[in-house]
Amino acid sequence: MRARAETAQAQVRESLAAYKLEVAKTYVSVATLKDVERRLTDHLLRIETKLENGCAPFAQPYVPPYGDGGRR
Repeated sequence: MRARAETAQAQVRESLAAYKLEVAKTYVSVATLKDVERRLTDHLLRIETKLENGCAPFAQPYVPPYGDGGRR
């Protein structure tokens, strides 16, 4: 009975160690997340401004350089 408990305890320790390692590999600080969020938001706002100001006119549709639809 004692041997089985020790085996189970060892397995739990190994599982916990593996979990801690996985968390350490994938951990991102709150500051880093906030920085990424700010940069993404800023970029999206710039895109929105460009679209609202009409800086991306598409007067003519794209025509591939070959008559077969551009497939080669």
